Amino acid sequence: MTDCAQVLARVDVLSDFPQEFLDRCATVSTLRAYKAGETVVNQGDPATAFYVVTQGTLEVLRDDGGAGPRVVATLDPGHFFGEMALLREGARTATVRAREDAECLVLEKADFDAQLRRDPNSAAVLATRLARRINAIRPRA
Repeated sequence: MTDCAQVLARVDVLSDFPQEFLDRCATVSTLRAYKAGETVVNQGDPATAFYVVTQGTLEVLRDDGGAGPRVVATLDPGHFFGEMALLREGARTATVRAREDAECLVLEKADFDAQLRRDPNSAAVLATRLARRINAIRPRA
């Protein structure tokens, strides 16, 4: 059985949060199974949840209007996507589908927001961690 709190604690963007906060997030998270070839999220759909791969492999596809969608990344257990959905409303920037049977831990934005309201100091933790992540991937001039 997957320990959801441990999964969340190992995720880079959440690793600075207090364990109590992660435990509460784990109680409102769900595990979802996906069959090989099944779509997890579609590019352009509203981004309303954060996902952590717990089993299997997913592929990330982008359709930039060319010859069709192309695989731009693969996600194995421990990888995550949708972290920006925790911060703001917006559309998915890619389609994610299961390359093989897979499972993800899913944390809905509404549930995450409820936990932040219970512990407002955690919002600062998230902002700091995401700013570091953005700076780490931003191309240098």
